Amino acid sequence: MKTYLAAWLAVLSGFLALALACGSSGSKAAATATMRGNGGGGDDDSAANDDVWTDPSTGLMWDLSAETAEFGCENLQAAIEYCIQSKKAGYSGWRAPTIDDLRTVIVACSPTETGGACDVTDSCNSATNCRNSACSGCGESGAAGAYSKNGNWQNVSCSSTTDADEPASFVWTVDFHDASIQYYGANGGTVLQLSCVRNSTATDVRK
Repeated sequence: MKTYLAAWLAVLSGFLALALACGSSGSKAAATATMRGNGGGGDDDSAANDDVWTDPSTGLMWDLSAETAEFGCENLQAAIEYCIQSKKAGYSGWRAPTIDDLRTVIVACSPTETGGACDVTDSCNSATNCRNSACSGCGESGAAGAYSKNGNWQNVSCSSTTDADEPASFVWTVDFHDASIQYYGANGGTVLQLSCVRNSTATDVRK
């Protein structure tokens, strides 16, 4: 009887050890997924981050928090520096987005989407020579975020691309109310959002 009981307890202990090992492995896998920017909030490396979103079609990782609102287009150089210094979600390599970056997240408005008839790009950034009628977008949408992927952008978002005609005075923006591409005065009096971005890869690691 004692021998039978000892054997039974040994089997039970083995099952318990296996269950604990599986639970630990699952936790590590979840932590790895979080480290790749697919979850929750805050800058703590151990926490998930809800305001970081990776575009599966471009691999661009976006910081959608409001932390850069105090800079935006009003103080472009400060916003650029903020992004460079950012360690959002534990990652390095953040930068201010270009107008080409912003065009990748426009949807439901082919003229201003990437490759559309609007001529404004990183390499054609003169308001005089590049902004054509197609850059006016597709009209006001009744639904917030209708012109952006995942509905992540709902207002005016500025880029680091300046107007070639007056680089010290104007920057290019996307107005997600109507998907238009506009140039905005750097001293226009209204603080606009600027979302930091970074290039992610399948082997990305936090730093």
